[in-house]
Amino acid sequence: MGIHLLDFGEGVRIVSQVFSRPAIYLDHWAMSEFSQNDELGSALVTHIHRTDGVICISDTNMAEVCRASDRRHAAQIDRFIFRALPAIYCIDLANILLDPSYGPLPAVSKPPENGKMARAILEQQSSGGHGLFQHVWDTAREEVAVAFDESCEEVAATIRRQRASADFVRQARNAGVDRPASRTRLIMAELLRPIFLNGSEAVTCNDGADFQHAMAALVYCDFALLDGKWADRARSASNRLRRQGLDFSRCYSARKKGLTQFLEALSALPDHVSLDNRLRWE
Repeated sequence: MGIHLLDFGEGVRIVSQVFSRPAIYLDHWAMSEFSQNDELGSALVTHIHRTDGVICISDTNMAEVCRASDRRHAAQIDRFIFRALPAIYCIDLANILLDPSYGPLPAVSKPPENGKMARAILEQQSSGGHGLFQHVWDTAREEVAVAFDESCEEVAATIRRQRASADFVRQARNAGVDRPASRTRLIMAELLRPIFLNGSEAVTCNDGADFQHAMAALVYCDFALLDGKWADRARSASNRLRRQGLDFSRCYSARKKGLTQFLEALSALPDHVSLDNRLRWE
């Protein structure tokens, strides 16, 4: 599953994305680990091909690479993506918060897709040149990094403003998990709830980036590799939301041998999972 190029002849070619499970999302640190460590990368690619799943990536992954000063970082990620093809699914992160699905249901639709990013990945691969991440690093690194930092600071500033409101904090403290809201907004609210209830916790630009990764992962994917404190927040949110029948990603971080635990969980899945709905975790 994942990205496919459909060739209809006479120059008509269409890029199609097929979302399948298990669906995996890698935060920046995890993408770096699997890209730089051949043994880890090969293990993940083998399992994702064996199970017919997909690795989900977003513009946030690419923007974070543009923060790096070393060009080789982008090249390593491109090589990892090429090895994983066609099992790559490009998520349109900007549209996730527009998800119209209501109710805490375990079955969810596929993520909004970023067709432009998917096409660019295939075009860069077929050209025989650099991959998409290195191409963007070479041609627009500073522009992308500045815009990304501004967007992350805007997210962080919004969270800080909301937390400064006594009414908002009171609503967060008293909010029940059975309130009427879309699946996406329930997950977002529960993910941020510990921050709203802890007025002394710093909320930084990096938190703005980690929040974007977390939302892309938790709403749609079966496995999420996140920054440590965001993985902790996700597990806390999961404990509350499962009481309403809403399930989302099994989360791992770099802490406590998280990568090893993730690969062990993935290796335990049968071949060709091909589930209509997301995996259910006990």
